[in-house]
Amino acid sequence: MWGPLAVALATPLLFLQAAVVKPMTAELDRMQRQVSRLEATIAELKSKAPAARQATGLLAELSQQESLLSAAERSLERFARLDRKLSRGLDDAEHAIAKLDRLDAFSDRVRQKARLLDATS
Repeated sequence: MWGPLAVALATPLLFLQAAVVKPMTAELDRMQRQVSRLEATIAELKSKAPAARQATGLLAELSQQESLLSAAERSLERFARLDRKLSRGLDDAEHAIAKLDRLDAFSDRVRQKARLLDATS
């Protein structure tokens, strides 16, 4: 009499153990392992935070240097244009000086001829 009752009571408990408790225990173990891995990953990321801040600082500095480089390139382009203008101006000035020298020589010759004419008259 107790045997069938024990079987009747034990069967649902065994079914409950096999169908619910074991899978839930396995799932909880799996979740605990995931949480542990997640905590380890978070700790690793926290330990890398100073390096990340430093990298961010380096990136900001690199960006600033890029801006400075662009400004320097623009300045060099302006200096190159100015140099070309100055070279053209220098060439023009040299031509003007040469013309003034020729004009001065011509003026000297005219004065000499005028003196000769005055002297002969």
